[in-house]
Amino acid sequence: MSTVDHDELLDVVDFDDQAIGRKPRSEVYRRGLLCRVVNVFLENAQGQLWIPRRTAHKRTFPLCLDMSMGGHVESGESYEEALARELMEKLKIDVQKTNCELLGYLTPHRSGVSAFMKIYRVKTNSAPAYNEDDFLAAEWLSPEQLLRRLRNGEPAKGDLASLIEHFYTAETTRGDLIMTDPSETYRVQIGTETRNLPVVSVGAVSVALLNLLGDAPLTEAAAAEFVKRLPEVDVLVTPEAKAVPLAHALSVRTGLPYVVARKTKKPYMVGAVRKTVISITTGKPQDLFLDGTDLPKLEGRRVAIIDDVVSTGGTLRALSELLEEVGAKVVATMAVFTEGEKRDDVISLGHLPLFENAIQE
Repeated sequence: MSTVDHDELLDVVDFDDQAIGRKPRSEVYRRGLLCRVVNVFLENAQGQLWIPRRTAHKRTFPLCLDMSMGGHVESGESYEEALARELMEKLKIDVQKTNCELLGYLTPHRSGVSAFMKIYRVKTNSAPAYNEDDFLAAEWLSPEQLLRRLRNGEPAKGDLASLIEHFYTAETTRGDLIMTDPSETYRVQIGTETRNLPVVSVGAVSVALLNLLGDAPLTEAAAAEFVKRLPEVDVLVTPEAKAVPLAHALSVRTGLPYVVARKTKKPYMVGAVRKTVISITTGKPQDLFLDGTDLPKLEGRRVAIIDDVVSTGGTLRALSELLEEVGAKVVATMAVFTEGEKRDDVISLGHLPLFENAIQE
C-alpha cells in the first residue's frame, strides 16, 4: 500500500511515554507534540547498513538518506505491533520470519531525539524488496562511511546521525544507557510531582534514570524541597550537567550564587584546576574543572554541593577535594536521590534502589 499521503492518528505522550491524547500526525508535527516511533537498521555480515534514499514526494525530508526503516507507532499500537506493520509495508519483511534484535530505547529529554523510539537491528545479507512509494534507491554503507557523508553535508532524515553515533560508533556504544524493557519503570514523588523513571542498564546493574533536563516542574519541586533542608552556606556548587537547572532554581529561590564544575576544559577558562573521577555510567575517567575566574567566589566560603543522584560518591569525593584545594569549605552535600546503599553524609529527598539486570547482552 502507498504510505505517501497517509496522515496517521498518533498517540500524544507525556515525558514518561504515557499516552495523554490522540492527534493526526500532521498536527503532532505542527505543534511539536511528543509521539512514538520505531526505527530499524538492516546490517550485513560485513557490518554495513542498508541505507535508502527517500522519494521526492515525501512531505518531510524528501530525497534524504534514511534509516533502513522508520515509522510511527499509530494510536493504540504497541512498539512491537508498529514494528511488524512498518517492516511489512515498507520492506516486505515478515517480522515473524526474521531475527529482529532490540538495540535500545531512546527518549527526547535524555538523548535529544525527535520522539520516544525503539531501535531494532535485522541481520541480513539481502537487500529488501522496498516499497517504491517510500524509497527510490539504497546502498550498503559502513557506519563510518555513512557518518563521513553526513558530516560532509549529505541531506538526511532527522535522528539518522544521532542513531548511528549512538549505536554504531565505538566511542559511544560502550557504556551507553540502553533500556532493556520500556515497560520497566520506578515511580518517585518530589513534592506534588510524580514520575515513572525508566530502568536502564549501566553494565552489571540497572538503575532508575532521573533526568531533570527539560523537566521544569520536577526541577522546581526539588528546589522547593531543597530550600527547606539547605543549611547556612555562601555558595552552591554543582557538577555539570543534569543538576545545573536545579542549582539555578535553588539560586533563584535563595539568592545564593552558584558555580558549575565542568567536565571539559573550555577555551575561555583561565587558570583552571582539575580533578579526575571514574564515572559509574561509563566506567571511564571523567575530569572535573573549576574555572580560575570562579576561584575568588569559593576561597574561604561555605559551600553546598548540589547534585541530582549520588551513587558511589566518586564524583562528590573528587569535587570535595577540588573545592578544598581552592580554599572552600564543603559543609553539605545535597542530592535529589541517593542510589544503591543509603548514605548518611548526603541530604536527599529520597532513595533509588539498584536493580539486577533481567536481560544479558
